Amino acid sequence: MKTNHSIRHFVYAGGVQIPRESTMRGEWPCDAKCSCGWESRTGGGTPSYVAQMVREHKWDVAHGFYVKEEN
Repeated sequence: MKTNHSIRHFVYAGGVQIPRESTMRGEWPCDAKCSCGWESRTGGGTPSYVAQMVREHKWDVAHGFYVKEEN
């Protein structure tokens, strides 16, 4: 059974995490979350760093290396 993964991007504004919108401009500290439970957990990383983490997560999923963490 194959699961679809959907990535959501978030930014931090005044210490609060809010969804990123396409109309937002400039550099915002950000994070990303996947529908499978994976999170970047940077606490406000640069957009390029979080994008790299998302690419790595997608590669891991595509090649069968991602195992969901049980907490």
